[in-house]
Amino acid sequence: MATAINTQAQGTEVFETEATGTSTFSEGGKTFTVTNGPGETYDIYDLAGAGWNGTAPDNKFLDNSSGIGANNDGSSFTINSSDASTFAVRQLYLFCSTTALANHSGTLTIEGKVGPATVFTITKSAGFSNVATLSPNNGFTLIDFATEGAANYSDTAINQLVISSTGNLDYMALDAFQWAAPTLSVGTVNANNGPVKLYPNPATTYVKIKNLRGTTSYTIFDVLGKVVQKGTLQQDEAISINKLNVGLYMVKLDSGQSFKLIKN
Repeated sequence: MATAINTQAQGTEVFETEATGTSTFSEGGKTFTVTNGPGETYDIYDLAGAGWNGTAPDNKFLDNSSGIGANNDGSSFTINSSDASTFAVRQLYLFCSTTALANHSGTLTIEGKVGPATVFTITKSAGFSNVATLSPNNGFTLIDFATEGAANYSDTAINQLVISSTGNLDYMALDAFQWAAPTLSVGTVNANNGPVKLYPNPATTYVKIKNLRGTTSYTIFDVLGKVVQKGTLQQDEAISINKLNVGLYMVKLDSGQSFKLIKN
């Protein structure tokens, strides 16, 4: 029997009902905590008409105005699932600027993780909203996880979202954070010899990697990010999962490809 996940759980956090100055927020029955990068303090800020709820300006949002590090060294913060359970990010809005609230020339990176394993990475260095004219979206840039990265990541299971920047992108504000419970689909990554795919999935005794060439190392993580199995894999060789408990896992290859696995 597979681990049950409530596919109806979802929400859009616009922060209007959250307490100013806090770094924890709850939406749709799920609680998230924010951890800060070096020299930064991200918490909920209240400034009339300065946010963006997805359709119009609002008042509250998450930003680092309480503590910004040195100029021109970028910034970072992480949104964590408080109970380490997984979620998928549909989209969010980010106000990205210099400390003087001017247009920046830095790079934004967004990483989805399950524990220490990076599941996907989105990098953006152009196409930001104009913060000088507050256009569009009151200066907030839409990050749509279905289209922004190299693949559709809007249904990818993660329990940490790491948002970081470089250069003079020193100030970031987050609003209209839309999340949902992920469905359990098989992960695939395109390769020159066809899609690299984990199968069968769900599985009971073994899995294989379709279209794998040569030899690779693999690591299997549980939903808390703990390594539960690792090894080396040859082409067409099966990975025994007999010793794994029933549940949801992440299989990561040393090439960086990751797959969700359901053990029955």
